[in-house]
Amino acid sequence: MRILQCFDRATSRLLMLAATCFVGGAGVTIADILYRSVSGSNVASAIEITTLLVGLGALLSMPPCYASLEHITAKMITEVVAKESAKRLGIFGALLSIAFAGMIFFFALLGALERFNSVQVTPDLKLEIWWLWIILAASLGLSFIASIRGLFHLFDRNDIHG
Repeated sequence: MRILQCFDRATSRLLMLAATCFVGGAGVTIADILYRSVSGSNVASAIEITTLLVGLGALLSMPPCYASLEHITAKMITEVVAKESAKRLGIFGALLSIAFAGMIFFFALLGALERFNSVQVTPDLKLEIWWLWIILAASLGLSFIASIRGLFHLFDRNDIHG
């Protein structure tokens, strides 16, 4: 159980880091608008920086959402069916989340391996593309592990037992 508690703490820290990325993306956008209004030109690489920050924020927010089962759910269905059926639907949804997270992790890992040591770089910041794929695969790998944690989370909350 201690491992699960450490994992939960780590995912909540990921959520804080994701929020920081979103705020950073908004800050770059605001700085770009202010700079453009004063100087008439853009902040160099503002669009790429904002895109990378918002994308990273979205990726980092996925594991906590999977772990706590706070991703897209069918509440409209579970609120109108019997409690036993809602429990079964919760388990089914958690299993589907595991399958989906595993699948997208697998394809991201393949993409990262295909691009390993590639010479491609981002247009403005000249970041190596394969590093971005490594970050993508790592985040989706954490999402896969977190989706398994989400299934255990059902049992932690006694949602399965009543």
